[in-house]
Amino acid sequence: MGRESPSSGKPDGMIEELADEVIARIKTRARDAIVPPATTSAPFGSNAELARALIRLRRHRDRQLGSDLFADPAWDMLLDLFVNADAQRDISASSLCIAAAVPSTTALRYITMMEKRGMVARRKDPLDNRRVFIFLTPEWHAKVDRLLTSWTVEGVQAA
Repeated sequence: MGRESPSSGKPDGMIEELADEVIARIKTRARDAIVPPATTSAPFGSNAELARALIRLRRHRDRQLGSDLFADPAWDMLLDLFVNADAQRDISASSLCIAAAVPSTTALRYITMMEKRGMVARRKDPLDNRRVFIFLTPEWHAKVDRLLTSWTVEGVQAA
């Protein structure tokens, strides 16, 4: 056995190990106090909740600062489609235009661009041939989900 400490009767090696463990715990607690671990810092239970919060914050910003300076229709539509996919709700093109918070012609132009890029797809309403539903493609749903997850892990609260 190793040498024993006269005050404790424990081998010196054990004391060093305990000291190292205490120092490691202190460093971890100090780091966590500055940057809390992701599991405790995220206030959202799901990415859909984060997306809903982002939508609310964007509308609040528009009310406070004006919407004419901050239009981002593609992002607004992606968030709306993501939230509604989570709730398993079909979104009509006209409803998505409203969610974009821009004139309908602008929103429809964005929907067309997003469709060409494979971000969204259209599906006719089987009950009403005049209506078209828009939905995120699986690839883009996963991309938005990964982005929101990365923000949650990083502790981002809003964008």
